[in-house]
Amino acid sequence: MKKSLILLLSIMLVVGFSVSANALHKTPDLEYIPGMVTNKGVQVEMSGSIRLRGRIVDNAVTLDEDDGDHQDRFDSRIRLQFKVRVSENTFGVIELENGGGRTSDGTNWGSAQGSTGFIGNGLGDAKLDSLFLRQAYISHQFHPTGDKNYHAGIKAGHMLLALGNGLYLDHTLFGDDAIILWADAGPGEIAFAYAKLNENDPSLADDVDAYALTLDLPLDNINLGFDASYLNGQTVSTDGLGFWNFGARGDINIAGLTIRGDIEVQTGQADGTSGIDGGNDVDFSGWAGLVGVDYEISGIKLGLEGAYGSGDDDPTDNDMEAFVTTQSGYQSYTYVYENNVISAAGATGTGLSNTWYVNASASIKPMPDLLTKVNVYLLGAAEDVALNGSADADDDLGWEIDGNLEYEVATNLLYYIEGGVLFPGDAYDLANGDSADNVYAVRHGLILKF
Repeated sequence: MKKSLILLLSIMLVVGFSVSANALHKTPDLEYIPGMVTNKGVQVEMSGSIRLRGRIVDNAVTLDEDDGDHQDRFDSRIRLQFKVRVSENTFGVIELENGGGRTSDGTNWGSAQGSTGFIGNGLGDAKLDSLFLRQAYISHQFHPTGDKNYHAGIKAGHMLLALGNGLYLDHTLFGDDAIILWADAGPGEIAFAYAKLNENDPSLADDVDAYALTLDLPLDNINLGFDASYLNGQTVSTDGLGFWNFGARGDINIAGLTIRGDIEVQTGQADGTSGIDGGNDVDFSGWAGLVGVDYEISGIKLGLEGAYGSGDDDPTDNDMEAFVTTQSGYQSYTYVYENNVISAAGATGTGLSNTWYVNASASIKPMPDLLTKVNVYLLGAAEDVALNGSADADDDLGWEIDGNLEYEVATNLLYYIEGGVLFPGDAYDLANGDSADNVYAVRHGLILKF
């Protein structure tokens, strides 16, 4: 009897703990529970990279070598991507990246979490920064007409986005939350995209949505692309921003010679509630263009390219003639001018806004494991500017020479060096009338891909 009672109490104790455990892990009533799908037959592919790099930037802030303006920094970046394929037509992507926040491309050495003191456990011995979601989306394609040769699809989640060559919009560094619907259009594709660019940010319109219609047509040795995009910015009580960008581009290849071009035209309005121009109404009328030729012979690639982005001829009126851009932190043309000094648009990372350039380039592989590139840029402003305190505005931004070297140390392991020197023009003259000093930046690193 005593043994039976102990056994009964033991069973009741186990059941009691089981019920408690189930209650603790019970799915909330508001969570949707799929009743028709499982994870049967799922294939998961993992890939990623580890990047370690260091950089030196000299004289980029003041452009006066007497000020001791010099920066040295190392950083690390880890990316992990999981591609989950559930069928021939359906997959999902999750990509993680470390960093210090929304705009951090990796983690600076010496700024890891936990370094709060000198004695004891404060100095060093710290974890890297947190992992953030760089991408997380679902992609599915189907055959709406029943014809296996005709495809349509949907892609939804957080993904990398760009329009055309990225002259206007390039968000391929960290991406946006978006939904894309697409379908075959002859030999090409037509797509409609909705993206959320801003939410609850009082520095701009409270809510900014992007809508884009794109058409890409590859035709034998000719490629054509068109897009129309609209930004709608709203506050609680009004539609403060209505902005349009129209783009058309194409390229043709003839016997190793590629000719390419891109034109972007902008229009629209923003009222004083948008936060764009200090409470003033704005009419947009910017534009940009690009034309280039590339030729390859005996392993040597040669290029000549010119690009122009309009500027604002009178910042005090309500007309915004400057070409408006929204850019990632990637280098799209120059290494120094574009992302290391104040541009003719008054900030860094402004793309082609109020800027034109002519670029001559060459790349060669002297050996199978080594690639070298050289770019020379002549730079100018569409509208005169004084960028460094000078009383006289000018359109001469100077010229820049950039170089790249890539060496494949071993399979999937790359060592690279990139850098440039900006020889600034009269637009960067100092307040005392002296010419600005040269700016240089160099970065090198190791990348392991798997």
